[in-house]
Amino acid sequence: MKSMQDETLMPPRCCQKIIPIDLAKLTSTQIESFHAKHLEYSTKDRLYCSQPSCSTFIPPKRIVNGIGTCPKSGCGITTCSICKAASHGKLDCPKDEATAAVLATARKAGWTRCYQCRTMVELTHGCYHMTCRCRAEFCYVCSTPWKNCKCPQWDEERLFVEARVRTARIPARQIAQTNNRINFNEAVQRMANQLRANHECRHTNGWAYTRGGGRCEECGNYLPQYLFRCYQCHLMACNRCRRNRL
Repeated sequence: MKSMQDETLMPPRCCQKIIPIDLAKLTSTQIESFHAKHLEYSTKDRLYCSQPSCSTFIPPKRIVNGIGTCPKSGCGITTCSICKAASHGKLDCPKDEATAAVLATARKAGWTRCYQCRTMVELTHGCYHMTCRCRAEFCYVCSTPWKNCKCPQWDEERLFVEARVRTARIPARQIAQTNNRINFNEAVQRMANQLRANHECRHTNGWAYTRGGGRCEECGNYLPQYLFRCYQCHLMACNRCRRNRL
């Protein structure tokens, strides 16, 4: 049921394996709702009813000649699939000033926009290879599908900042077991090299239970008691993310 409320959990899966819907004990109404949400989350360029009090998802089959008709009973509002606002009748779609203002703010803040679902994305850690909640993969610098550009893989300054953060998470005894003479700066350099070479860690070496809590780097939620640390890349994640999202 959670997968119908959070698209990062759709399709439902455990330990990276998809859970077949026919294995779940759901009512006919729940199954119908599940398929409706699955269609919504799997649609690349989504359209929602432009009526703020409705905002119902408009499936592709309800979009004709760039105009979507709300499927909700009693609504029937038509929405422009280009600007996502109310349809313009026989007029061309005008420039959306509100969206332009948001995009201007995004440019100043250094954010980018998913080319597929048009959601704003902010890079907080890692390389320029972005994977949106809608599963689209693109370059953070130019927003083109990955990898169809010549942009750099990393910002070196950001890379070393992240390397220092992750190195600080490694227990001192673990570094000592690797090399008794290594110092922190050397460990940071090694971590930077590791991140550069293996930036798409699959977390197959397991996770370490870490007391003290903190913020999950995948979903952003704060957990007060504990997190899990990847043995290989030292990413910090909550239990749900390590099992269902990563």
